[in-house]
Amino acid sequence: MPSRRHVLCASAGVFGSLLAGCNGVPESAPSNLGGETTSVLPQQRHELPNGPKSPPEPPEAWTEKTAREYAIKYEERHIYNRLHTTEASDINVSCNVTKSEAINGGYRVVLLCGGAVYSEDKTTHGDYIGKPVTYLVGNGTAIRKESE
Repeated sequence: MPSRRHVLCASAGVFGSLLAGCNGVPESAPSNLGGETTSVLPQQRHELPNGPKSPPEPPEAWTEKTAREYAIKYEERHIYNRLHTTEASDINVSCNVTKSEAINGGYRVVLLCGGAVYSEDKTTHGDYIGKPVTYLVGNGTAIRKESE
């Protein structure tokens, strides 16, 4: 059984690689995030799994706060759709931001989420504990990357 120290070191390595720019965002891109500057982030959106929830509307103005809120909504809807079944009567999902920062052309937001699914008769439930997820958001972009 690994010691607590080994688990903490491994966790730090995972978080470090997530936050060190290993998600494909060019390091040399311009850092101006104004509306007139073209975004270096690709104009693409992560597709949600099939289900009742649709992607959230992007904010009118991108700030670190709106980027955090948008990433939380996107991930909560992603998880909800993934957990949604005909047997599920109640799905609770909650995400928290562990890190956010301005990057070239948008924002990087790291989330950690959890939740629970309850059966229709409320006799059984399953807990969901997620891995850290990184979102790159801004100017029409919502790219999702799970930790490995």
